[in-house]
Amino acid sequence: IDVRFKTRDLEFYGKILLSLANVKNPVLVQLISNKAILEERVVTADGQYVFPYLLPKEYTFKFIHDLNGNGKWYTGDYLKKLQPEPVELLPVDVEVRSNWDHDVSLRLEK
Repeated sequence: IDVRFKTRDLEFYGKILLSLANVKNPVLVQLISNKAILEERVVTADGQYVFPYLLPKEYTFKFIHDLNGNGKWYTGDYLKKLQPEPVELLPVDVEVRSNWDHDVSLRLEK
C-alpha cells in the first residue's frame, strides 16, 4: 500500500509559550479551541510550558486545581458538604498567527 500525503511548512504553525507563577498544587492545564480540549497537561511547578505546532486561530486555557490529585476535575459532593475543585480561565483568548511565538503569562490565584 502506498499512501501519499503532504503537510504544511513549519512556518505555517504558531506556538504558545505559557509562563505560570504561583503553582501551589498540581494543576491540569487544558488548551481549548472551539469548546474542544486539544491538549491537557499536569503542571506541578512554576515555569514556562510550550504548546507548539498550533494552527492559526484563537485558543484559550483552562486551569483546574487538582487538590485531591486524581488527574481530573472533582465536582464536589453536596451530601458530604465538599466543594468542587477551583477552576480558573485565561481572561482573554490567544490569537495564534503563523510563524509567531505568543508569550502568555499568568499568576494563578487559587
